[in-house]
Amino acid sequence: MRSRFLTALLAAGLVLGSFAAGNYASGQSGTKGPKWEYTVLRHSPHLKEGGTDFGKIQKMGKNGWALASSYPVKGEIVISVFKRQK
Repeated sequence: MRSRFLTALLAAGLVLGSFAAGNYASGQSGTKGPKWEYTVLRHSPHLKEGGTDFGKIQKMGKNGWALASSYPVKGEIVISVFKRQK
């Protein structure tokens, strides 16, 4: 009797687990994550407080943009990618 109960419980767990794993693998989880928008800013690698590039970045921060990534290009320009939640 106890082994039948455990077998039934195990079978139910496997069935429910396979549905959950299938939904997760296909990207169909029940919750939807936040949606983001992105923008790119090209600026000097030498940011100076009060400079135009620095002012742009401060203004973007006030408008909800956050730095997502930044990398140099040929040492003369920095590309910064910003994101904010839609």
